[in-house]
Amino acid sequence: MRARLTTAFLALSMSTAHAATVITFDDLPVGDTVPATYTESGVTVAGSPGSYTRAGAVHMDDGGTFYAKTIQITTGAAFSALGVDIFGLGQNSFVFDDDLGEVVGVPHENVFIKGFLGGSLVAELSFSTGLATALTQVRFDSSFADIDLLTVTADSVLLPGMECFEYPCGHFDLDNLIVGAVGEELAPVPLPASGWMLLAGVAALGLRLRSSRSVRRSADTGPSRRRSGRSPA
Repeated sequence: MRARLTTAFLALSMSTAHAATVITFDDLPVGDTVPATYTESGVTVAGSPGSYTRAGAVHMDDGGTFYAKTIQITTGAAFSALGVDIFGLGQNSFVFDDDLGEVVGVPHENVFIKGFLGGSLVAELSFSTGLATALTQVRFDSSFADIDLLTVTADSVLLPGMECFEYPCGHFDLDNLIVGAVGEELAPVPLPASGWMLLAGVAALGLRLRSSRSVRRSADTGPSRRRSGRSPA
């Protein structure tokens, strides 16, 4: 499912330099029906991907359920993995704080992404989605630009002293997978017209505030200070 994100200001918008493919998972079954594989636009996702929390997104658990722990993504040839949206759904990991005398939630790495070529690991990335529900828009670097297999795993790598209340301990949803031809990259695109209008408005406001400050400073100097040639403070 395509994420609809509204922002007040766009510093940089990302798009593909060529015709990449966005796998939206819009036709993925929701609920207890979990297919062995899912195919969309020539891209095959194996590992029993299914939707649960968010319709049109692959729900991934690190244990305790029948939802996918690891999915394997192929196209039948070498390809470039460009990006993916990861929706963190919170984490149940904690440590016991001796000073406070209570348990404290702590984040842990729970997303593990690897790229393979000819059976060899050539690229990898791992991170934490954090304790709160949040979206992470992953943009892969050039190490993922020539692979024939992409795997995504939900796991809970806990540091010493950390525990989980229950499993799934660090689950998430995966959506909007972007793949392209070998060597393809994401490139910045021009700001949309509405963005330029916003920038123009901000610039005009800045000039107005600067002008107002200049007027106030001139009024504060007084005639005697101007005659002496001293610069306004």
